[in-house]
Amino acid sequence: MQSIVLLEHPSRAREALQSSFEACGFEVIATDCVEAALAATRDRSVRAAIIEAMLNGVSALPAIPRFKEAHAGVPVAVCTTHGSIRNVVHAMRAGAASFMIKPVTADQVLAEIGGHQPVDEGIEHPSYHRAVWEYVTQCRELAGSLAEASRWLGLDRRSLRRMLQKMPPVR
Repeated sequence: MQSIVLLEHPSRAREALQSSFEACGFEVIATDCVEAALAATRDRSVRAAIIEAMLNGVSALPAIPRFKEAHAGVPVAVCTTHGSIRNVVHAMRAGAASFMIKPVTADQVLAEIGGHQPVDEGIEHPSYHRAVWEYVTQCRELAGSLAEASRWLGLDRRSLRRMLQKMPPVR
């Protein structure tokens, strides 16, 4: 049986996600400690890891390369309520396969990391690129100027201008 690592602080959301993955036939290793997750998966076949961006008040994003080093080729998804552009950029640079904003279902997580088709709930979710484009556009509007928005986002002003001049990605 393949395992899924759920690295998240104890909560009802973690319990719900854990039971959903178990219903899909996965063994779930749920913990809020990076070291415990790595130790528990040392001799196991891991299908994926789902990591909360903030664990116990500290960024868990440095755990992504450590997990990928221990389990090469295993997708790591970041699933969080802290969905800033900075977190998205750090997670993707660290090697995350996906970045999702809570609340999410097990079907959505499995669809993002590949290997499972979600149940169609009739809800249209924006693509990652569309969500980034909308966030950048909103920052530009709130900042009042392109230069200020580029400082907020930590992007080069010319790069931000090119992003904003493009047509919005299709949902």
